[in-house]
Amino acid sequence: MSSGIILLLVAIVVLVIIAYLVGVIVRKRNDSLIASLEERKQSLFGLPVNEEIEAVKNLHLIGQSQTTFREWNQKWVDLSLNSFSDIENHIFEAEDLNDSFKFISAKHKISEKEWEDASVRNTVF
Repeated sequence: MSSGIILLLVAIVVLVIIAYLVGVIVRKRNDSLIASLEERKQSLFGLPVNEEIEAVKNLHLIGQSQTTFREWNQKWVDLSLNSFSDIENHIFEAEDLNDSFKFISAKHKISEKEWEDASVRNTVF
């Protein structure tokens, strides 16, 4: 009977160790995904769009070119005010979820932001 209890305790300890290792591995994987999102966010922030807008403003456009420039400028303003701050907030939320071992929610936030990052990148380019 005592050997059965010892085997049960050993099995429980082994399961706890395995669960802990799985948690650490998943957390590290999510951390690397969050880091890649941060890098992509920084590359978007680093685009020289403002310099290009200023250069085009100095061209004194008229007609269709001016209309197209205004639409493009408004899209950029909307992206920089709304989408960039949204991406930043969701990255912080994903980091918090990952730090509190809510891996599924963190992975969902990461996937959501990867999709939004791709759509922002397509809009900019």
